[in-house]
Amino acid sequence: MVAPRTSRERGRAPVKNGRGGGGSADRTVRLPLPGRKAPLVVPRKAVTTAVALIVLLVSAAAVHWWVASTQAQEAEDVGGLPIGERTDWSLSYCLKVEPNRVEALPGQNVTFVLQWRAFHYDCPYWLPYDRSVEGVIVNTNITYEHLLLLDETPWEAVDELHETFRKEVTVQATSRDGVVKLLRDCPWYFDQRTRGVVDVPDPPGGEVEERQEGRLSAAWDRVRHSPTATLMVVVGLVVVPVAVARRFATSVKQLRATSQLAFFAGINAGALGFWAIRTEGLPLTAAFPSTSCNYLDYNVGACVVYQLEHFLSVGILDTWGFVIVLVLSFLALYVAVGRAWCGWCCPIGAFQDAMDELRSRLGVRRHRLTAYQRQWLLVVRYSVFLAGILLSVLIGVTLITYYLERGDIYRPICQVCPAYPLFTISQAGLGISPVVGAQNIPWLSLGVLAAFLFASIKVRRPFCRVCPVSVVMMPFAKVAGVSLHKDPKKCTRCSMCHRVCPVDVTEVWKEMEATDVTVPECILCMRCVEVCPEDGCLTGRVLGFNVLESSYSKFINQHHRRVRMRVLGRRGATGGGDRSGGEGGG
Repeated sequence: MVAPRTSRERGRAPVKNGRGGGGSADRTVRLPLPGRKAPLVVPRKAVTTAVALIVLLVSAAAVHWWVASTQAQEAEDVGGLPIGERTDWSLSYCLKVEPNRVEALPGQNVTFVLQWRAFHYDCPYWLPYDRSVEGVIVNTNITYEHLLLLDETPWEAVDELHETFRKEVTVQATSRDGVVKLLRDCPWYFDQRTRGVVDVPDPPGGEVEERQEGRLSAAWDRVRHSPTATLMVVVGLVVVPVAVARRFATSVKQLRATSQLAFFAGINAGALGFWAIRTEGLPLTAAFPSTSCNYLDYNVGACVVYQLEHFLSVGILDTWGFVIVLVLSFLALYVAVGRAWCGWCCPIGAFQDAMDELRSRLGVRRHRLTAYQRQWLLVVRYSVFLAGILLSVLIGVTLITYYLERGDIYRPICQVCPAYPLFTISQAGLGISPVVGAQNIPWLSLGVLAAFLFASIKVRRPFCRVCPVSVVMMPFAKVAGVSLHKDPKKCTRCSMCHRVCPVDVTEVWKEMEATDVTVPECILCMRCVEVCPEDGCLTGRVLGFNVLESSYSKFINQHHRRVRMRVLGRRGATGGGDRSGGEGGG
């Protein structure tokens, strides 16, 4: 039984912004605009979030420009490009063809020197071969266009540390301009390319052959290498499916599943031939952190923890500017969407939801974690994150890796993240990436993957409870653009919100004073709003505007739909596999 409300509670003044909440987050701001008679009234949350985003983006852009300009001079000193900069045909810091352009007559022989330099010392295509020439051959391809290969030398190391390898090729020019290309498929930075061109003049009196196919190929290269084109493809892959689902989906669960699949497709737009959205003079994914696991081949973006480990492992004194840009850009992304990223976009989150749906269909009893177990996992989360950051710092000052021959210790948090072995093995099995990467997964990571798969069958969203990315997100939960609000006067404490919560948040159910119930652990999946039986008790908001509100009629419709599905046998045997109470699938 719920205790009756006191006269003071019954007499509480109504909120100003409708049925969905109250407090400071619900106040409005009047913005006088030129040419508008009445001022524009917007929620204070929208103004606060917009100002925070502008400050973060301007700050990140300013630091980005400064770091890029200073890197340019340093790159000239080492004979390469700024760290991470990519051009259409060159990443000469890793690959080089000398000379890069030469003139020759038809039939003349030309000799090129091809050079490969180690960029990632823990490259999964290099380490299994103990940093030998065999590791260079893996995923390194040499192609010739309009050139006849006459002779070539084997790859050989040119330094004692086996960091740089070279070989010579001798080719014969034909009657057309030729190109020798050196390509390497990098598991983290896409393909690396460089080339050498042989300019062969046309024969006297000969007509210039029209090469329409070549021009079309060059145009396609310019399009797919364009950051703007990549961004348009990503937006199209995400916005169109979500907009269609928004129109026809019958539940938040269906809409969220569509969003997760759409974001997975957008994140992997590189598999369609498009490069990641890159930044000049900075690492490829510095501007879009926390988007996806780096071990997803052809992904757009990178995990913020992976990037942070990388910079710290290189040395904080050399990469502090990169770290600042990374943190500022991550905060901009998080202030915009909050932990809704975890509930609606994260690929590993989508996999966990799929495993929970499988559990429900198999009739496996779900285990609900106790309060003590949740607190223990919270300690594990922070311990793993802090230990990984500390190890990365020690790697950067060569206190650890000086004594190691293999690179498993690099990016220590990634070694205990299930996404690393899960995506590496899956993509190797599908032929997206070479098998050698999957063969080099450490035993620790395989053990973590096994534990993750088992836990995903028994517990909803097990990895979200220990995910190190959430450690970076949690301090900013209250300032994010997406939020969850509650009207305590309408709550009957039926606990439906707690039953369906995939991460077992209790604050939404127990809180009877505050109106903003966006807690750090909440992934903002909005499932609680969908199943709440009280009109306007729970509200999901974006920038202070209501986008989803609880409704008794929706609750009844869902109940009837579930009954019909059980009668038709679509959910297995009488729902006996989910006795913990609550909706199956979360």
